[in-house]
Amino acid sequence: MMYRTLLLISLGLTSMSASAQICNSANIQESTPSANFVTSIPLGRFPTLSPLLPDGSEILDLTTGLVWQRCSVGQNWNQTLSRCEGLPTKFSWSDALMLNSSGSWRIPNIKQLTSIIDFRCQAPPLNPEIFPDTPASMFYTLFGSSTVYGTGYWSSTPNLSPDNTGNTVKIGAWVMDLDLGTPKLVSVENNNPSISQQRHFVRLVRWQ
Repeated sequence: MMYRTLLLISLGLTSMSASAQICNSANIQESTPSANFVTSIPLGRFPTLSPLLPDGSEILDLTTGLVWQRCSVGQNWNQTLSRCEGLPTKFSWSDALMLNSSGSWRIPNIKQLTSIIDFRCQAPPLNPEIFPDTPASMFYTLFGSSTVYGTGYWSSTPNLSPDNTGNTVKIGAWVMDLDLGTPKLVSVENNNPSISQQRHFVRLVRWQ
């Protein structure tokens, strides 16, 4: 554990950086311009929304009416620097869904996650001013073995399919990829240990 911690520090992974992010602002129009996001509710709009925290850690998308936590779960918001510090936490899908019990915050569905993807950016595909220090799919090498740190964000959207008897069963879930910003299906079958142990990040959302 000590060696892994030292390695992460040497790679700058203890506080996520957008240094690896690529944004093509010249040829691709912003799909999530910063002007569409505010840190307080405009007067007369979204009357059912609870006020946002004054420290800037929550942000309202004026297009969708969704309020997002600017940091991934496990990171801490630094109001002075306007950035997220620390390493985000990876969850299994079942553990991620348990976060839905924390007040009005929820795991977003895949459509909600898609609404904050900025198509001019990749690795990660998010507006860096709105969602700073978001992890991408970065590799680190430990004793000759390469491992992906960043993978994706869980959504609450299941993948449903009929079984042999015609009943609808849950065979997986949708994850938002952190490199290109495309949804992908992963299996979460409990009878397959190698698959059910998948871990991904979480960014919480609320709309009331």
